[in-house]
Amino acid sequence: MPKQTTKQILITLAIIISLFLVNQIIMAWTAPAAAPPANNATAPINVSVTTQYKSGALGVGGIFHGYSDITTDGRFNGNGSVPAGAVMAFDLASCPTGWSEYTSARDRTIIGSGSSYSRGGMGGEANHTLTIAEMPSHRHSMTYYNNSGDWIASHIFIESGNRQTTLYTDYQGNSQPHNNMQPYIALLYCVKN
Repeated sequence: MPKQTTKQILITLAIIISLFLVNQIIMAWTAPAAAPPANNATAPINVSVTTQYKSGALGVGGIFHGYSDITTDGRFNGNGSVPAGAVMAFDLASCPTGWSEYTSARDRTIIGSGSSYSRGGMGGEANHTLTIAEMPSHRHSMTYYNNSGDWIASHIFIESGNRQTTLYTDYQGNSQPHNNMQPYIALLYCVKN
């Protein structure tokens, strides 16, 4: 009888240990009893190599290190990842939550500040009409020598004698502004609140 009892005890013990191990595998994820962080479950997140899915929110109270690809089907909202005052361009109709339109950049391109440009300074123009001071130095004239009075053209007469006459071309151009812009794409500039 003692041999049979020992055998029964060993079988019972093996079953209990097996159930305990199977239970640990099944219960690798235990949902919190209430909304985190209060009453968080003490069981760790299953970190096996098998792809896993968690529905609902997952909070990380410290630094999250991703050692492989992190894929999301929705938005990735990082409140602490972009410092306040950062300016970014968006291909959106309005700025995302936590951002405001950077109105100083409306109809402008951005240039880095430094020794030539101070931070926040503005300049340039989309269209520009050249002034005389901005034109390259040049002239349009012709010189004609005539020893006697003669008609040079239907409306030009030079008097007799050795005379030097300066002729000028007609005025051309309409003093219209011209575009000085490089090829561009318009995006919405936003500043992080």
